[in-house]
Amino acid sequence: MSIQTTITATLEDAFKPQELLVINQSQQHQWGEADSHFKILVVCDRFATLSRLSRHRAIYQQLTTLLKPLGPIHALALHAYSPQERLSDQFQLANSPPCSNKIGRC
Repeated sequence: MSIQTTITATLEDAFKPQELLVINQSQQHQWGEADSHFKILVVCDRFATLSRLSRHRAIYQQLTTLLKPLGPIHALALHAYSPQERLSDQFQLANSPPCSNKIGRC
């Protein structure tokens, strides 16, 4: 099972999201590490009562085994919204920042 598939299954099970998008962006980085860089969009009711930081913490908690030091995931760009925020005229899925390559992995 690929890391992308594992992320998708884990987040679907944990949050029952109305919308979930897991994009593998690994090929956009210098070393092209397979399954190491991801952009994730999660839209679910649970996020309506959580701060942005709490939303990110909840997602990281679900993916903890994949995020261990020397684990398969090197970088995540998280976008977590309530359904109301997703429907807002202000909604825009931002581009992921470029990987800086300062530690030699990107």
